[in-house]
Amino acid sequence: MKSLAPIIGMAMVSFGALGLVASLGALFYYNWPRSKNKSKTDKTPSPIPPELANALQELSEVPADAEEDGLEIPSDLAFNNAKRLLEAMYRISPRQYSIYPVSDGYIAIDTRSANVGITVVMCGSDGGVLCLATINKESRRARYSTASKLPDGFIREALLELGEEPSR
Repeated sequence: MKSLAPIIGMAMVSFGALGLVASLGALFYYNWPRSKNKSKTDKTPSPIPPELANALQELSEVPADAEEDGLEIPSDLAFNNAKRLLEAMYRISPRQYSIYPVSDGYIAIDTRSANVGITVVMCGSDGGVLCLATINKESRRARYSTASKLPDGFIREALLELGEEPSR
């Protein structure tokens, strides 16, 4: 019977060489210069639309406006709710929104449509939200103790009933 040692030795040398080749391949792969092009999964944020950027700027000015008008400065909770709702409302109905302080520490998010109506969402310092809509001279309102599940059907419907804002 022949010894298997030479065959096993050759096999180990062959596998050892493959291991070296694999290691060199990995070394080159991971250190090879990459293309400057971004992959399909790399999503860069798109620019903020001008109407939304203006409304966010107005939101940032609410403390100064409230102080100037002698109103209670809204809480951080009111600001966080207003920002989240503003962005969600803009996704539902991209249009111009006005943001301003009102009494009792509320922040109003207001949008109008000529000859159709107005929708106002007011975020309170206590976390509550008051929604008012007057569409085609019919008024309705809804009050929420928390903004966590907003915008809901009431807000969506009110915004959509205002229709599309004409192009500028």
